[in-house]
Amino acid sequence: MWIIYALSASLVWGLDYVLAEKFFKARVSPLSFLAMQSLTAAIILVPLAMWRGILGELRNAMNMQMGWWQIPAALIGFTAGNYLVACAIQAKNATLASLIEISYPLAIVLFSLVLLGTTHLSIGAIVGGTLIAIGVIVIYLFN
Repeated sequence: MWIIYALSASLVWGLDYVLAEKFFKARVSPLSFLAMQSLTAAIILVPLAMWRGILGELRNAMNMQMGWWQIPAALIGFTAGNYLVACAIQAKNATLASLIEISYPLAIVLFSLVLLGTTHLSIGAIVGGTLIAIGVIVIYLFN
């Protein structure tokens, strides 16, 4: 089932990036666009989360053996990441911004090592990560 979720997310994100580019060409700023997306998400997700018992989940998150900074860092990181990719789309285009942004698995490997003490790397993952890094370099050099 995870592959269906991942492929579906890919389709939804692809549409989102192209629509974002259209908004930016119509002179909507990345900040306004992100605010509209966040408001929409809050309207949809807050009632669903409350219905499913968000308070218990929030307590679980607070009780996790995490540094105090990790919860706000995750929330701020989500917002900052979305804002930065929106800025990249506005500055260049959805296609190139997405092809560079998709290199985030390399950052996941680094942060997994630092925060989780593991990387979940296999030979296939190392080869794939190397190809991602090479792809980013090629895209940058030829665009």
